Amino acid sequence: MKSDELKEKEIVVRCLRGDQDAYRALFDHFFDELYRTAYMLMKSPADADDAVQETFIRVFQSLHTYDLDRPFRPWLHRILLNVCKDYWKRRKWFFIPLEQAYNVRDQKTPLPEDSMLQDEELARLAQAIRELSPKHRAVVVLYFLNDMRISEVAEVVGAPEGTVKSRIHHAVRALRKRLERSDTAVYHLLSKRGEGIQA
Repeated sequence: MKSDELKEKEIVVRCLRGDQDAYRALFDHFFDELYRTAYMLMKSPADADDAVQETFIRVFQSLHTYDLDRPFRPWLHRILLNVCKDYWKRRKWFFIPLEQAYNVRDQKTPLPEDSMLQDEELARLAQAIRELSPKHRAVVVLYFLNDMRISEVAEVVGAPEGTVKSRIHHAVRALRKRLERSDTAVYHLLSKRGEGIQA
């Protein structure tokens, strides 16, 4: 088990024991990551903030149901995705520009290949992602933006790993068709993380 996962499990165990400081630690540890994801999926920063706040409320209410033998991060993101779906049912499926999501992320934890992506390339990638279907956008955000493993993405979206791989494969092919080969950094990012992804 990775050190980050161990740290997360330790915080969760402390929460289950009623440690109030642990609740704050859990919030602080995951807020930036959840907000970045919600900001990609929601209509506005205010909606993203509401979604994250609601996610933590649900997490703390249902933490006793969490299986300590399973990774915590996918369980947490699945709750966030369900909160976002509740918003989508009441409104529409919204996605904000990818370049804005990069700008609001935690600068201490850069995204994969972040230093390689220039503003113009990022804008083209953002536009290409906006043209994907909702289900393909979701796996792109989780897999490429949050650097999740296939198994984690599958747990979040509630689909078999084979289905997730197929969606990512389809999304990568669609993105490559929309992007110019001169966008070398974008191609490097898609190729590096997309290795072994087959339909």
